[in-house]
Amino acid sequence: ESFDNRYPNFWLDSIDVAADDRPDARPNLISRVDGSVVSFDYQAERISFLVNDEADSVQAFHASGQFYEAEELERIRAHLPEKASILDVGAHLGNHTVFLGKFADARVIVPIEPQPGAGSCLRINCALNGLDNIDLSFLGIALSDQAGAGQTFTYSKHNTGGTVIRQAEEGAVQIARGDDLF
Repeated sequence: ESFDNRYPNFWLDSIDVAADDRPDARPNLISRVDGSVVSFDYQAERISFLVNDEADSVQAFHASGQFYEAEELERIRAHLPEKASILDVGAHLGNHTVFLGKFADARVIVPIEPQPGAGSCLRINCALNGLDNIDLSFLGIALSDQAGAGQTFTYSKHNTGGTVIRQAEEGAVQIARGDDLF
């Protein structure tokens, strides 16, 4: 049998802890995400990703021990100034966020991801890689040129990175203008 870098039978929870320092404070959000943790080495660093759909166009790379779009990530890194502040819009599962967090010497990385499931995976992937320069406070928000609400539309269950947000009065997704947030 060949070793495929997965740690089987993992159940991971994404938890936001209440902003209250009381000893009896409880988590205010728990999202269960099932999958396998895949680890691989990249430039002498150990990288780990939660993989819960090996047929997903991004997670297939992670499952095979690679970053998605590695050449493009290297090009981005080559053009970044030291201690850059990076906004990763449509961060999805955190492929770019994890890469830049590990290899870009960034001051801060702010991932924007409106999909709750993808945001939970992103949060777990940042924790798995011990990233401490990531600002996760904008997960669950979509960016647009107009504030409002929207709905998600995913055209392929194995390509959630291709999900789009459309404005809708009754939408469950908060849409904000980048200029208003930053």
